[in-house]
Amino acid sequence: PPLDADPGADNAAEQIRNGLLKQNEWLPVLSTAGNATIQGSFNDHGKINPKPNLDALAALGGALGGGIGKIGALLGGEEPPADTGVLTSVALEMEVHAPKASAKIFSRSLFDFYGPVLRGPSAATDLADAQSKAPELDDNMKLERVTSMNGRIDFMIAGGTLSREFISHLAMRSLQENGPKVVKAMRVAETDPLKKSFDELSTANPLPTALLVLAADRGGLGNLTPCIVDRLNLLALHTTLVRSGDAMRIRQTTDIIANHTSPRGAVANAYSARMHQGVVETALEALVLPGGSRRANAASLFAAADAQKIDWVTIRDAADPAFARLRIDPDLLVRLSTDLRAGYAVIAPTKEIFSNGVRQTGWWRIDPRDGTCVGMMHSGMGAASVDYGMLLMAVVNTAFTTLSCGGFAKGASKGKRLGCAVCGVLSGVLTYFGGAGLHGGGGLAGTAASGAKGFGAGQGLNAVCAVVSAGLD
Repeated sequence: PPLDADPGADNAAEQIRNGLLKQNEWLPVLSTAGNATIQGSFNDHGKINPKPNLDALAALGGALGGGIGKIGALLGGEEPPADTGVLTSVALEMEVHAPKASAKIFSRSLFDFYGPVLRGPSAATDLADAQSKAPELDDNMKLERVTSMNGRIDFMIAGGTLSREFISHLAMRSLQENGPKVVKAMRVAETDPLKKSFDELSTANPLPTALLVLAADRGGLGNLTPCIVDRLNLLALHTTLVRSGDAMRIRQTTDIIANHTSPRGAVANAYSARMHQGVVETALEALVLPGGSRRANAASLFAAADAQKIDWVTIRDAADPAFARLRIDPDLLVRLSTDLRAGYAVIAPTKEIFSNGVRQTGWWRIDPRDGTCVGMMHSGMGAASVDYGMLLMAVVNTAFTTLSCGGFAKGASKGKRLGCAVCGVLSGVLTYFGGAGLHGGGGLAGTAASGAKGFGAGQGLNAVCAVVSAGLD
C-alpha cells in the first residue's frame, strides 16, 4: 500500500505520489462476505505470479486480512518472476449467465497505454510495430496506471428490486460496525500522531450506498420506471484514486453493466417501455451521487446538446451513412464500432459536447431486439462519476469535521476532543443518511432532494462544530 504518508505533513501529497510510484505488483482480491478469493498477482512487467508474497496484505486487518494471511500460508509466497516487459493494459472482464439466455461478456478497461484505436481490428499492424519497441512510461503515465489499480469495485448481482427498508437496515448495521473504529481513532488521537488516527479510520468498510439506492429506485418510481427486474442484472460501484493536479482524490463511479428488464403488466409497446426504463436509469445513476444533477453522463449530455445545437444520430451498423457524420475522438469511434459489431444500435452526438468545463462524449447503446438501453460514456462504462461518493464523503466528513474542529490537535482538552468527535460522527451520519435518500420522500425527486439535504446538513453541522470548537478552547 502506498499510504505510508503522514496526512498531517506539509508534503503529504508528495509522500503519497512517491509511495504510489514505488508500487510494482498488484493482487486482485475477490471478497464475498469477508471471504477472500485469490488466484495470483501481476507486476509492472505484465507477468503473473501464481504464488505471491502476501505477508504485507495480511496486515490489512479484519476477516479479509486474516483470510489473506491463511491463503498466503497455503500458497507459499514467492517473489515475482523477473522480466523486462512493460504492463500496458489492465482490463476487467465479466461473463453473465442467466436461465434461458445466452451468456454475455462485458469488459471494463482500467488502464490502457495504447488506447482503443491501436487495439482496434484495423490497426493490428500498427499495434505490433508499437509493441516491438519497449514502451517507456514516464512518471505521469505510471501514476495513471497505478492509481487505476488502487481501488475497489463493489458489484451487485440483482435479480429483483431492493426495498428502502432493507437499505435502511444495512445503513444502521454499517454504522454499528464502523462506529467502534471511529471511536478508536478518536482515542488514538489523544496520544499518537495524526497518521495513526487516519490508519484506524481507513479500516472502516464502506457501504456502497449509491449502488444500493440505484438498485432500489430503478424499480420503485411508479410510472417513471415501467419495467421490473426479472432476470440477472449486474451493477457496479468503482472507487479509485485519481490525480487532480498534484493532489490525489478518490472518485466513485456508478456503472450499469447488465440491465435487462421486462415491462410491468400489459403494455402496448414493450420495446419502448425498455428504452424508457434505460433512459430513467441512466439519469438516476448520476442522481444517487452527490451533486449528481451537475455531473455529465449520457443523459445530461443529451440535455446539454440541445442548447449547443448538436445533433444526435441513430446508427445501426458501421456501414450506416450516419456514422460518417461523427466528428468525435477516434478512440470513441472505435468504442462505437465495437458496440455496432456486437449487434447493438447506438444513438450518438455528431460532435463533442461541452459540459463541466470540458468537451465530452456519451452515447446510448440499444439492443435492437428488445429495446434494452443504457447510456455509455467515453470511458467505455455505463457510468456517472463524482470525486467523492456520499458514503465515502460521510467518512471523510467525519474525519474532516473532527480535524477542523480541533479534536486531533495536540494539547486539546478531553472535553474538546469529545465534543469534536461527537460533531464529526453526527456530521458523517447526516451525510450518510442523506446519501441513502433516507430522510423521507422516496423516489427519484426524493432521492435527489434528501441527498442534498443530508449533505447540506452534514456540511452545516461542520460549521456548527467550528463554533463549538471556539467555545471549548
